[in-house]
Amino acid sequence: MPLQHPSFFVFGPERSGTTLLTFLLSGQPGVFVLNDSCVFDRYVEWALLGGGHRGAARTRRIARLAASLAPNVRLHSIEDLRSWRRPYYAARARYARKLDPDRVLSVSEIRGYHETLKARYRVSLSHGRESFLNEYVGGLVAPDRELTLRETLSHAIGSVSALFTDPLGLTLAEKTPIHTPYASWMMGLYPEAKAILMVRNPVSNVASIFRRYGDFGRSLDAYHIYAESLIALAENERVMTVRHEEVIASTRSVVQGILRFVDPALSFDPACPVRSYTKSEYTGNAVDASRVATPPDTLSREQEREIRTRFGEVERRFY
Repeated sequence: MPLQHPSFFVFGPERSGTTLLTFLLSGQPGVFVLNDSCVFDRYVEWALLGGGHRGAARTRRIARLAASLAPNVRLHSIEDLRSWRRPYYAARARYARKLDPDRVLSVSEIRGYHETLKARYRVSLSHGRESFLNEYVGGLVAPDRELTLRETLSHAIGSVSALFTDPLGLTLAEKTPIHTPYASWMMGLYPEAKAILMVRNPVSNVASIFRRYGDFGRSLDAYHIYAESLIALAENERVMTVRHEEVIASTRSVVQGILRFVDPALSFDPACPVRSYTKSEYTGNAVDASRVATPPDTLSREQEREIRTRFGEVERRFY
């Protein structure tokens, strides 16, 4: 398959509406957004940890690395995400910026990276349902020749996208929330690419994460990983910022504006069928104004104040 680099990315924190935006954009003629590929995140981990590690071995290696990078962090338990997740992702973002996009990877290296990706795709969702990522495994086929790092990542995106559509000739894009901390590196990898930054009011965003995890401290730390990147990313002239609340209230005009920003030649068709994979029975794929209009009912006033204190800069910048 001929290599095709992504034309744009969708960035934003988890639970900010990036899946909904992926659904809406992939419904337009000439556009395909690959959903939750983890292509860049897993390459950085594979390179940083010196190869693929799985299960408890991966967790132990990550915890040791995080402890060495942040000696003031006390590891109460290797499985304690709050102990190492923030320093670890900060280290990954710094490491990614040092990677040479023109470095040539051997076929065996690419296969090793693909095994790391496949391990991610084979996981099950925390809700007990089989992960939709399992479908991606079949599309990930290693090339039979050496590729540069940039080509390796583009090849992975194109190979998986080909499961759902013929990406050649389309405006190809990628969305994975955890790629947001790597945004500056990714935009450097593809200097012609643009990006859409999806933001949501921090209180509503953390409340939605809290509904998923059921742990307020973990939810704060999860949002913090993204928050550190949002303001800097919004200053990039190749990035268009879109607020979650605007997507719900003015869906048509927002999608039209995104298409004009990405490529003025793209046309808007409200009746075009959706080509991207979407999670079945996932409410994030439906435009539901009540989800925005209803105040968060899972947070206490003290918790809301803590969010505003901790992420006040984000709220002031975007709201």
